[in-house]
Amino acid sequence: MLEDQLLQPGATGRVCGSRAGRLRIVACSLALHAWQVTGAPSALAAPTAATPVAAQQPSAVSAVAGRPSASRAIALCEGRIAPIVPGVLVLRRAVGSASRDNSGCVANGLVVSGTAGTLLVDPGPHRLAGERLAAALARWNAPPVRWIVFTQARPERVLAASAWTSTAGVRLLASGSTARHMREHCGPCVERFAASVGPEALRDTSVPMGVEAVQEPIDIDLGGRRVTLRPLPFDAPDDGLVVLVPSARLVFVGGLAGAGVLAELRGSPPARIAALARLADERPSRVLGSEGPVGGPAVLHDALRYAGALQALVEADVNAGGDAATAGTRLVLPAFAKEALYAERHPLNVDALVRRLESTGSADAAAEPQARDASLR
Repeated sequence: MLEDQLLQPGATGRVCGSRAGRLRIVACSLALHAWQVTGAPSALAAPTAATPVAAQQPSAVSAVAGRPSASRAIALCEGRIAPIVPGVLVLRRAVGSASRDNSGCVANGLVVSGTAGTLLVDPGPHRLAGERLAAALARWNAPPVRWIVFTQARPERVLAASAWTSTAGVRLLASGSTARHMREHCGPCVERFAASVGPEALRDTSVPMGVEAVQEPIDIDLGGRRVTLRPLPFDAPDDGLVVLVPSARLVFVGGLAGAGVLAELRGSPPARIAALARLADERPSRVLGSEGPVGGPAVLHDALRYAGALQALVEADVNAGGDAATAGTRLVLPAFAKEALYAERHPLNVDALVRRLESTGSADAAAEPQARDASLR
C-alpha cells in the first residue's frame, strides 16, 4: 500500500513505518511529527523508547487510572501514526466492528495543522481517546484545535470530541444530514455503542452538541494550508462529507471507500457512484477511508467497480423476481471476495439495496442525473 512507501526516506521514517508491532513508540512518533511540522524534532524532549506508550502521557494516565480496559482502548486508538506532508498526519486504527476487545477504536482519523490552528477529522470513539490525542498534540507543539469535522454520524467517529467540549472557539462541522442525525438520533446510537464496547470505555463521554451543518462546499484556511469540506447528497446520515487537503493531494473519503476494505453502502446508489466518479476524476495522489491504509486512486476505482457491479447484480435479480429473503446469500461477487469484511458486509449491502429498490422502484435510476449534478456543486 501507498502508506508503506510514505516514510521511506531516512532512518526515522523506516522505523515508524515498519510493521513491527501495532503500537508506535512515542519517541518516534513525536519526533516524526515535529520534523514534519516544525523541522526541529530535537526541540522536543523525547521520552525513552523503552517506556510504554501510556506511561508517556501523564494527563492520560491520570485520566484512566484504575481502568485497564479503557487504558488499552487509548493505546489502540493511537494506532499507527503516519505523517504525509508537513502538517498533515494520519491516525490509522483497527479494521472491523466496535467491540470490547478494541473499545470502539475502528475508524481512522486525520490531523491537519496550520499557523491559525489545527483541524481534526473523526477524532475517535470516546473522551479518553480525545484526551490522549489532545495530550499528544500539546507535546507536538501543534497549534490549538479550532475545527473538528465529522464525516459520519457514528459514535466511533465523533465521541472523542468530548475532550474539547469545554474549549472555547472550537467549531464542530458536519454535513447537514450528519448534523441532523447526531442531534436527533445519537442518544440511542450511543446506547447501542456502549453495549458493544462496554460502558466503562465511555465514562465521561457525551454526544457533541452544536454541530454546524455544512450544506455547500467550503474552504477552511488553517494559515498556510487549506482544507475543503464537500458534503455529499446521499439521502443517508453516513458518508455525508469528504475532506480534501490540496497540499497533500489527499482526500479523506470516510466510509465511501477504503484500501482493501469493502465499504458499507448506504443511501442512494447513483449519488454514491457519482461522488466516487467525481473524486476519481480529480486524481488525488492519496486516498484515505475510515478503514484501511492510505492508498492511491485505485481505492476509488475499486469502490466504483463494486458499487456498479452490486447495483447491476441486484437490479437484475429484482427484475427477474428473485427471492428477496435469500438475496444476501445468493447474490455474490467473487471478484471482490478478497476485500476485508466482504463476508460480513456484502450480504448486508445486497439486502439494503434490495429493500431500497423494492421501496423506490426506478426512482433512484430516474434521479441519477440530478444526483450527479448535486455532487458536482
